Amino acid sequence: MSSMNISLPRAMKEWVEAQGRDGNHSNSSDHIRGLIRKDRELRLRQEQLAQAIDVAEASGTTEQGLDAIWARVQQSHPGRD
Repeated sequence: MSSMNISLPRAMKEWVEAQGRDGNHSNSSDHIRGLIRKDRELRLRQEQLAQAIDVAEASGTTEQGLDAIWARVQQSHPGRD
């Protein structure tokens, strides 16, 4: 595993160290790795959403009303209200 040094203000350093001691993480590095994983997942979801929006915009418009569209969504995805 590679290492990286970062500079943090004292208050942030103390907070990260406390998170490493809270029982959910084995140490500060584990906490930071978790934050990076969450950030990567969030960015991936944002990219997927942006792509879905682009596809939706490119698909054009419809004459269907919102009720008809919602009914179709509910039929194709049961259990999601």
